[in-house]
Amino acid sequence: MKDILTLSEISPLAAENLGNSYAVVNKAENPEGILVRAFEMKDYNLAKSVKIIARAGAGVNNIPLDRYASEGVIVCNTPGANSNGVKELTILALLLCGRDVFNGMQWTQGLTDGETTVEQQVEKGKKNFVGTEIMGKTLGLIGFGEIGRKVAESAHCLGMDIIFVDPFYTAQVPDWAKQVQTNEEVFAVADIITLHVPLLDATRGFINDKTISLMKDGACLVNIARGELVDNDAMLKNLDSGKIKRYVTDFPFSKLVGHKKVVTIPHLGASTFESEDNCAVMAARQIKSLLEKGDIINSVNYPNISFVNTGKIAVILFKASSKESIESFVGKQKTNKYEIKVKKEFGAAKIDFVDNIPVKELENISGVIKVLTI
Repeated sequence: MKDILTLSEISPLAAENLGNSYAVVNKAENPEGILVRAFEMKDYNLAKSVKIIARAGAGVNNIPLDRYASEGVIVCNTPGANSNGVKELTILALLLCGRDVFNGMQWTQGLTDGETTVEQQVEKGKKNFVGTEIMGKTLGLIGFGEIGRKVAESAHCLGMDIIFVDPFYTAQVPDWAKQVQTNEEVFAVADIITLHVPLLDATRGFINDKTISLMKDGACLVNIARGELVDNDAMLKNLDSGKIKRYVTDFPFSKLVGHKKVVTIPHLGASTFESEDNCAVMAARQIKSLLEKGDIINSVNYPNISFVNTGKIAVILFKASSKESIESFVGKQKTNKYEIKVKKEFGAAKIDFVDNIPVKELENISGVIKVLTI
């Protein structure tokens, strides 16, 4: 029985997909895998027994990827598993940009019958919350990955014009969308801008005074991606000046809460039962694939390797600089098949040995971090 430790609340479908050979528990001294969502792992004391961490979601900024890679721990995520949930919340955010439903709902919660009825007060006061429709407006997407594409498709069906920038998007552009090469081209024409990029050092504070100055007057911003992508001080200044009409974010900060032009959503992007189930199932299958077949799937700190094996499997995790030494050693062994790949600073090899696995010899190769036998 292999222990799989949960550091966050995980759908019971994870345990169902792992099966009877695994125990999904919230306490374990020597777990072989970890299931996690938003739990902060930067200062977490990781057990040496852990081989894989599966993030039930796409974002991995709560996990120290390079440190765990240097310790021979594979980190994977579940891209696309929660994309529909995030898409639907983003569409709601687009609607909230045009319609002042958020402030209107807060206002109605304080109404009571008095000299006039609630109904009379509503009819008199609703003019204060008149908004605009999104049909015919231009939606600008920064990033056109799976979520961005789904948002764009739905927004197009609602009558919006679509423009996007994504240097990594090389597929055919839909005939209802326009791809441009720079963020500035999106900022210049978009009535609503929505962010679909990861939080990296290069994207932290991406929306700031300089980038906001390039936007149309009265533009709206939607951020269901990561809170730190936006400089909140700059955003508040430009909301107060009227440069930005409304900011809808899934990441409330104390500075933002209570501002009349900010709609704060309590980090609900992937918080649907369907998304949580999908992420848990995908994460569980990735853990099972590694521990039972030696396959590395959707890894974010090691290369992916997956093939059908017939013999005895070893997975070697190593520093990229030792790739040639491993290839030379493996080439002299009796194997059915093997693959050796490198991703940035780290590499991985899956080897299907005919006879016994030479564990000690593999471990003694310079640069090898860990050898897993399946």
